[in-house]
Parts: sequence; C-alpha cells; structure tokens
Amino acid sequence: MKVYLAGPLFTDYERGYVADCAAALRRAGLEVFVPHEQSFPAGELTPTVVFAKDNEGLLPAHAVLAVLDGPMVDDGTACEIGIFHGMKLTDPSKKGVVGLLTDSRLVGSGGRSVEGRRVNLYVAGCIEAAGSICTNLDDALQILLQWKAELEAAPASQVNSMSSSPAVIVVGSTMMDMIAYTDRMPADGETIAGKRFSLGFGGKGANQAVMARRLGGAVTMVNCLGDDVFGDMTLANLGREGIDTSAITRASDTSSGVAPIWVDAAGSNRIIVVPGANHHMTAQQATGAVADAPRADAVIGQFEIPREVTLAGFRAARERGAITVLNPAPAGPLPAELLAVTDFLVPNEVEFAQIIAEHVVSDQASDTDLLTAGPVTADSITDVVLRTAADRLGVTLIVTLGSAGAAIAMPGQDVIRVAAPVVAAVDTTGAGDAFVGAFSYAVAAGWSVPDAARLGCACASDSVTRAGTQSSYPNHAEATKIVAAVASSANFQMK
Repeated sequence: MKVYLAGPLFTDYERGYVADCAAALRRAGLEVFVPHEQSFPAGELTPTVVFAKDNEGLLPAHAVLAVLDGPMVDDGTACEIGIFHGMKLTDPSKKGVVGLLTDSRLVGSGGRSVEGRRVNLYVAGCIEAAGSICTNLDDALQILLQWKAELEAAPASQVNSMSSSPAVIVVGSTMMDMIAYTDRMPADGETIAGKRFSLGFGGKGANQAVMARRLGGAVTMVNCLGDDVFGDMTLANLGREGIDTSAITRASDTSSGVAPIWVDAAGSNRIIVVPGANHHMTAQQATGAVADAPRADAVIGQFEIPREVTLAGFRAARERGAITVLNPAPAGPLPAELLAVTDFLVPNEVEFAQIIAEHVVSDQASDTDLLTAGPVTADSITDVVLRTAADRLGVTLIVTLGSAGAAIAMPGQDVIRVAAPVVAAVDTTGAGDAFVGAFSYAVAAGWSVPDAARLGCACASDSVTRAGTQSSYPNHAEATKIVAAVASSANFQMK
C-alpha cells in the first residue's frame, strides 16, 4: 500500500522527525512517498514544479499520514489532505487520512485546539474530513496496516474503480467573489445600504470544475493565479474539493481574479469581473495540460480567459478525441476558429442573442426576424430560432433558459426542451456554471444529451435555493442523490 507522508518540513528537526516516521512505515512493509526526499534540478524549485512533484506521490497514494503538529504546518498540508479526501469520495482504493499529533516540540501557540494541541487553522479545517487522529505513531501505524489488509483483500475491479470516473479538464477562470446583498440595485450615482456581505470562491471555470467534481468527476483545473492571498486561498479551496491543480501557474505582477457581485431581494444579480492573472494564461499552458493529462473525456472553456487559450485547449482536446464544451460567457465575440472545434455550445438567453447577431443574422439579412423585437426571453427563443442557429453554426446548442430549463438544438434534428424543477430562488449567482459543470460531467460519463441537460437543470435549480456561488452547490452526498434521481427516470439513456 502506498502512503503519502505530509507534514512540516521547514527545519532540520522537522525533516528529521518526518524521516523517522517514514522509516517506521517502511519497516512495516508500507511504500512511502515523502515530499522532501524529492530532488529538483537547479533553478526549477518553483511552487508550481514542487506542487506537481508532490502530486506525483499524492495521486496514486492509498492513504495519507499527516503530521499535524507545529506552527510551521501550512495550508499546503491542508491542500494535500483536501485533494486526497476529494479523491476518496469516488475511489474505494483511497482508504483515508491519519492525522498524527505526537511531538510536543512541534506544537505551536496559535491556531486551533485539536486533541489538546494547537494546530494551524488551515490544517484544523481539514481534520474533520481527514478521518482518524492519533497521538502516537504506533496507533497510526496499526490503522494504516489495517487499511493495507483491506486493500489486499478487495477485488481488483474495486481498487481500480477511479478509472471509471469521467476525466474533465477545465481550461478557465478562477475568481474571488465579493458579494453584496441588498433589497434593490442602486440607481446611477446612488449610494444605498446593503444588508450583508460575503467573500467566496468563484470564477466560471472554477465553479464548473467544483460542480463536476462534486458529482464524482476526476477534474483538472488549468488556470493562472496571482501571487497573493487570494491565490493561496483559491489553491487551498480547489485542493479541498479534490481538484488536480498541478496545471495552475502563478503570476507575480498582477492580482488574482476578483468579481464584485450585487444581489437584490429577488435573487437577481449584477457582476463586474476583473480578470487579473486569468489573462496571463498562455496557449502553450492549455495545450500542454490537455495533451499531457492521463485521460481527457471532456474539456470545458469559457470567455473569462483569453480566447486563444481556450482555442489551444480545444484543439488539443480534439486531437485526443475529447468532447469540448464551450460556455460563451460573459457574452462576447465568438471566433469562427473556436466554434469549429466546439462540440457543445452552452449560452444563456443573452449570450445566445449575441451569437445569433454575430453568426446567423449577419449572414443573411432575411433572417433578421429570428428573434422578436425587444428583450430576449425564453418565449422569444422559438424552436425555429434554435433549429436555424444549430444548422447554421454546425454545433449542438444547449441554451439555458433560467427557470424555464434548457433547450437542445442539434443540427438537422427537432428541438428538445428540458424543464427545470420548480424551486424558490434565493440567489441565482453561479447557477449557469452549475449547469455547465453537471452537463459536462454527464456527457463525459456517456449520458445522452437530453439526460445530461436534465442533470444540469437539476443541479442548477438546487443551487439557486441557497446563497453564494460554489457554496450554494450541492455537496457530494446531495449531488449523488440528484444523479440517482435523474438516472432512475424511465427515459434515461446512455449514448
């Protein structure tokens, strides 16, 4: 059994203590990976390289032993615990995490009290999900040996079950959402009092990645973060979700992305996106991440990063036979070359209207009646509009229609409309991303397009019943119930 040994490695004493733990585990017949035992060529000791190297040991591990004592245990340990716990949700071969609190010389004065010891706050936040907490190495070793016995007794099909989870790669944005809740939106030049404020994790790419992960997908995030506290927090959050972040880079000359959001009493929202480091992503980064991934069943893109980065990721996806899902949001120009490598185009009503104006109406003046005059609504997007657009664009259109559900238009076929569950909306922020993440997970898993859209509607509708963005999404247990409900319907089909 492979054990990843995480812990404080900043001082000679700490490294010596962790090395003693590793030696004891190896004497007991366990295979152990210790981060500080890895060597790096001169000039390559960067956070991105180190994190990628650590993942080489963490991802195949069956268990984690985390030395939790000490003021020097940072959020990196919490991130590692979170990634492993996320994998454990869908892979029976991941047995668990043992936290070890034992050496008083490593105990700090700050943080939170766990088993009578003070530990780092980030680490303490992960302990509840970690599993067992031991105060001596012998007890921890007994738990690991028990897991080893269980693993050896398990059938091979169960041990290798992670390979059945759809592999989803998100080439997209991360944002720190700064959400202000108010009774109504302010008028131009007006200052009003808000009701409350919250800080949360967002970005269309990260939101979609989190939703796909909570449904059970093996998700990789490709992004660039600023070298700031928001970047550190985002990495730790994605790690806790169990998302592979080895393809995320850092930029020192800009901030991480932020998104100030206003939400009124009806749950409607207005958002300003400041991309920051998201616009430091490169085409080479996207190509390499998709091409080098062990598996790629679906690749998701959006418009919060440079178009050329999404295009590079989609071209790499096409070369290895992966499905491409493009969420053209926020609304903006859709390059023809990006459209040519897109399998599923998933806009909302406003984004669809812009695509119609850019790619359909502009082709033939006689088609200017495709959308009725006035604001675009679910009612104004008729089946004729959808069929014409799908035929002209040459892609499968999935237009999200808010409380009216979604409409599916495949070239040369009749339009299919999928109803959304009726709920009382509290906050619609991030609902579209919940749809895209769930839809992408489902088509990557082999679901039919209509059933994938039903799962998307179910997850999006569930999310609007709670405030926030990622915090409003169903957790893994809730998402599993939603999957079961959709999959149990009489008309459910796999492709």
